[in-house]
Amino acid sequence: MRGLGKTLLSLVVVLVLTMCGSSPAYGNNAELKAITAVRAQTSPRIDGVIEPLWARADSATGFTQVFPNEGKPITEKTVVYVLYDYQNLYVAFKCYDSQPEKLVLRVGSRDQGSETERGDHVSLTLDSFNNKTTGYGFLVNAKEVQTDLHFSSGGGSLDFSWDGVWYSAAKLTDFGYVVEVKIPFRSIRFKSGLSAWGISFARYIARRQEWASWPSLKREELRRRLSKSGQLVGVYPGEIGLHLEIYPVALTRYDRPSASPDAGFDFSWYPTSSSSFHFTANPDFAQVEADPYQLNLSKYELYLDERRPFFTESAEIFKPAGGFELFYSRRIGKRLPGGKKVPILGGSKFTGKFGRFEVGAIGAATGETEYPGKDTTLVEPQSRFSVLRVQRQILENSSLGILYAGKDAKDDFNHVVDIDGAIRTKTLQLSFQGARAERKGAKGGYAAKLKFRWGIRSFYIYSYYENIDKDFDVSQVGFTPWRGRKYYHLNGGPLFYNKGIFREIRLPVGVVFVKEHGEPGTERGVFGDFVLGFTNNWGVYLNPYLGRVYEMGERFTSRSLRCNIWSDWSKPVAGSVNWGYNSRSYNYRGGYFAPSGYVGLYVGWQVKPTLNLGFDVNNTIELKSGGSVEKLNWILHPQMQYALRKDLFFRLWSEPNFATDIHRLNLLFSWNFMPKSWIYLAFNEFRNNTQGKMKLKDRIVVLKIRYLFLL
Repeated sequence: MRGLGKTLLSLVVVLVLTMCGSSPAYGNNAELKAITAVRAQTSPRIDGVIEPLWARADSATGFTQVFPNEGKPITEKTVVYVLYDYQNLYVAFKCYDSQPEKLVLRVGSRDQGSETERGDHVSLTLDSFNNKTTGYGFLVNAKEVQTDLHFSSGGGSLDFSWDGVWYSAAKLTDFGYVVEVKIPFRSIRFKSGLSAWGISFARYIARRQEWASWPSLKREELRRRLSKSGQLVGVYPGEIGLHLEIYPVALTRYDRPSASPDAGFDFSWYPTSSSSFHFTANPDFAQVEADPYQLNLSKYELYLDERRPFFTESAEIFKPAGGFELFYSRRIGKRLPGGKKVPILGGSKFTGKFGRFEVGAIGAATGETEYPGKDTTLVEPQSRFSVLRVQRQILENSSLGILYAGKDAKDDFNHVVDIDGAIRTKTLQLSFQGARAERKGAKGGYAAKLKFRWGIRSFYIYSYYENIDKDFDVSQVGFTPWRGRKYYHLNGGPLFYNKGIFREIRLPVGVVFVKEHGEPGTERGVFGDFVLGFTNNWGVYLNPYLGRVYEMGERFTSRSLRCNIWSDWSKPVAGSVNWGYNSRSYNYRGGYFAPSGYVGLYVGWQVKPTLNLGFDVNNTIELKSGGSVEKLNWILHPQMQYALRKDLFFRLWSEPNFATDIHRLNLLFSWNFMPKSWIYLAFNEFRNNTQGKMKLKDRIVVLKIRYLFLL
């Protein structure tokens, strides 16, 4: 502990000295476009109809394309209006279309789908601190489906787990469609007294895969899009007053042959417009959707996405700039061998912005849990988790920060501390991270990473170097599965746009050097990351690799190729095919060297805007050393989603799994009846076919109600 304490103190001193230095002023905003927020005398109805009162609003026009024809005017006229009152910001999009019958309409669940899968949609981005670093995104498609997200790192990092309380409506018209949005000021964080915010608008025309923005934006500026925002001037929110969010959760789980009711409680308090406290007791960590099975033949742990609301809220604050994930929230309440989960007794979180400083802290406690070991019963002890993050914005769009994360139990601890930062300019991004970790009974270790990216419209270079000491262990609190590894990666190449039948051509090549602890030498390889995008919206990705590899003490030549081909996702029927082959690698499940391969196929059919059918199949092929087939690991995912309306869904999802012969069926009914308020009814069935008999293994029914009270 003393060594870690000295390290933390040294990092704090360095950070404070740096923070106390002068910082250059923000870039000149004189060239930025501006739109004036006009105060509404009467609040507009959010119904997708442009009322006469919108005529008083200032408007934004003159959208220009980012894709596919950068800098050219948008092909369909688009007008955006902005109003506000003391409680809300109002935005209306009037989207003209010369062929409205060709609008691509999609009804899916909230936050679901990629840019192309949402169909025709519009979006707005708010930089409510006008700091060019963080912001909020609000997207609405032509069938009223919402997506919201939080931006950080100047717009280079997108967090779709953020959920806000806001309202929208969309309406199809004879000239195209209209979208209206209402954003309560109390649902976002902003700098009090600031009368100019950053703002930008975008429209996506699906049948052309055309993405246009106001103000204009270049492709290479996407990673710093917030610094290229226009200005929303004259917005003066009223007093927010007491802002509390009380979030009780009721849960009933039927697990043959008994039913078990349960309840949880989340509470959020926003004392100022730029800070928040979150508390939870017996929290809502029951998932109605299980993680899809992933076959793992490597020696490294698989990464699982966080889905639990308490941790996803403001998660970007706790992510260092360098890239090492030193706090991995799924360590809290983790699943133990055998499937049992560690109970979470409670947790608290604080986030806030103070000038150029951003602060975040998390505390959580888990209960003692027994679980079966190989020959005896094992115990996961009662533990405390704590995380502290302090970050300061420097220059215009750069940052410097420190992070501490730790787990403490009666006879064990795991602590890590880091310092990290990023320098971002128009064409260059440089980030660094240095960390030290300690574990009880083990020698402490260090890790460091340096990343560099430089790019213009027609060329880019990307490189990073990382060095992870063999004693660097964050296995109880973070996710860094590699230990004792030096890794260097360099790639770059030309970029071409709109060349004949090609909409996009990327031809980067690169080299990689890897030295792992225990291996006698350094792996050296060359690779390509080739992308061909066609004007018909089809595309191909190729990733060839050739290297001299060290694994399990042996040196050999490895050749591999990965390929992905996809069709136009705006069409009713679309899909992708992917496959790969590796001439030689070590199968850690089987314990031998052999070739390996995989094939995958996805086909989706948008039967109508409210009904989607999909079929996903993957097969990891385990081969013997001589090349013959050892095992075919087929995993299928047929699925159906039907929207009774934009907030009411039924989904059927199944997983015939021939890798484990444990097959799953999931039926899910979900109703998003109010912002951040849901009713879930889920049916899960597991069947075991390992002995050739499809025996019932488990059947679980979960009813979960999440209701948000706003005070």
